[in-house]
Amino acid sequence: MKTRTQPPCSRSRGFTLVELLTVIAIIAVLTAILLPVMGTAREQARKGQCMTNMRSIVQGLQMYKDDWRVYPDALFGYARVLPNGACPATTTNATGELEQSRLYIDYVKDPKVFNCPNSFVKMNSTALVDVVNRASGVLHVDNPSRPGFKYCYRAWDSYDFQYMPNGGGATAAINRELRFNRKHSLTSAGISDSQRQLIYRNPPDSTVVTWCLYHSDMNSTGVVPPNGMTIVAFLSGRVQTIPYSQLPRWSATSGPWLVNPKP
Repeated sequence: MKTRTQPPCSRSRGFTLVELLTVIAIIAVLTAILLPVMGTAREQARKGQCMTNMRSIVQGLQMYKDDWRVYPDALFGYARVLPNGACPATTTNATGELEQSRLYIDYVKDPKVFNCPNSFVKMNSTALVDVVNRASGVLHVDNPSRPGFKYCYRAWDSYDFQYMPNGGGATAAINRELRFNRKHSLTSAGISDSQRQLIYRNPPDSTVVTWCLYHSDMNSTGVVPPNGMTIVAFLSGRVQTIPYSQLPRWSATSGPWLVNPKP
């Protein structure tokens, strides 16, 4: 009668040092490849959310116009302070009178829409800031019939203003205004007044509503690199990316907006 013989007992063999080092090297290479890809994907998602925010704001702006026959003088809102007074430190400061915002909450339901995902000022901030008119370089005054009456915007409001490139990270510049330059400033320079401003009853669809620089690789001092890009929202609802060098600018020498939307 045949008997089965047991196979010889084999010992389990672990990884050698060379094999372990090879695995670690492969993981390191894969990590170096995947991390930039994941970072790019996250930035594209934040950029997409910013563009969605802008479309929602333009839609709310149009609904506001349908109801009131004019465009609002602010997108989210602002604190109003006494003539020639400084901005209060926060929205709870008794020296400032906090005004209800223009589009929120009747036309844009979620306040997060007014905060760019890339903004370094988050919505838990109660700070208010002085805003500078890009064209004149002076503190922003929206209502010329009330000289010296300033508006102080919430620090996390990303589309009424943003921190000024090439002007230092602490300097805030208005992004959105009914009229970026007064008519008399243009006519005195021999430049015709452009209808592409929200001060007019029926500006063309190519009128710029606002823009965002927070996806342009702007550094901590507010400098945008030469290849930096800007997201611009037009009154038609189109939101597109253009080079920062083509960003709309108003001055007595440049005249009307320099940028038009794609056809």
